[in-house]
Amino acid sequence: MRRSAVLLMLLAVFACAPPPVGTGQKFPVFFTNLSSALDDNAVAAVSAAATWARRYPNQPVSVIGYADPRAGGQTTQELSQRRAQAVKQQLVSDGVASDRIAISAGDASILPLAAMGSRRVDISIGNS
Repeated sequence: MRRSAVLLMLLAVFACAPPPVGTGQKFPVFFTNLSSALDDNAVAAVSAAATWARRYPNQPVSVIGYADPRAGGQTTQELSQRRAQAVKQQLVSDGVASDRIAISAGDASILPLAAMGSRRVDISIGNS
């Protein structure tokens, strides 16, 4: 194979644009037991996510809230939703457009009982 043909083949392979760097970035935000209030650490985590979201304004932002499943049924779902809403409000305060942010509550019944791990909100920027 001639050198020019090899170069053209390599160019064709590498010419595909890679996904944006911001795609798939995840930021966990942790909460104290039965609370949806953002403490200083949570605000710092949301601020870091907001920085990424502003850097990549065409990427969607997903906010999924979780609560300790031991709280039980409706309480768990409501707390998960309140946590997600609190994080969304902070993202908006930090300059992320509200219409970019989709919020939901995760299914606590599928999570292990590792309490701190389920008292969180996951922020994802980009498709992940």
